[in-house]
Amino acid sequence: MLIILKFAFGACIGSFIYCVAEQLLTKQLNVRHRSCCAQCQQILQWYDLVPICSAILLHCRCRYCQHPFSPLHLWAEILIGFVWATCSPTWAIITTLLLAMSYCDLKAYWVPDTFQLLLLITCLYDTIVVHANVVALWYTGSIFILLFIVYQVYAQYIGGGDIKLMVTLSLVIPFTQLPLFLMSAGICGLLHFAFLSFKNRKQPQAVPFIPSLALSVGIVQLFQLMLP
Repeated sequence: MLIILKFAFGACIGSFIYCVAEQLLTKQLNVRHRSCCAQCQQILQWYDLVPICSAILLHCRCRYCQHPFSPLHLWAEILIGFVWATCSPTWAIITTLLLAMSYCDLKAYWVPDTFQLLLLITCLYDTIVVHANVVALWYTGSIFILLFIVYQVYAQYIGGGDIKLMVTLSLVIPFTQLPLFLMSAGICGLLHFAFLSFKNRKQPQAVPFIPSLALSVGIVQLFQLMLP
């Protein structure tokens, strides 16, 4: 029963964070106004906004004008619901923010500082309050200096958002797992580059790297679970 409640809560979070990401990308964030259809501007009722159920029953369409909306909204609710049902609260927040940042990077090659700041606060809480690991702050400071130098030298190859995310994630990734994290991110980035090159029949000008970083965090977590 508890898992079902956690899944339902996570689905609500997924629905909300997807809407926030879309509004941030279009520079139209306003959480005070009620939800409405982007096409007909009809205010949506509570029964139009039940996570997962409403999207399935309405076939991912507006009840009033029948305009379709992206099925990604439904998948965000399902995926983040699963995350909240299976992860600790801290890591559920971290994973949710990483998924939102990955979506923004894939769609617009840009990540809102709002998500970066929320992730930094969550990682600091996990490091200082949950694990009382003050030493990690010195380790993160060293990583920041190193990545800042790398960014100054190779600014044309790596984005500032990628640097900020790697520094933030160093708070929750053990030092011994850092090589695995960087290697996994590099391999995922190369595979993404190869996929885009094959898909577009030409070399892409830029490749979103935050999804690779997010995926590598998952790989590190799975590796830690496999350790005796």
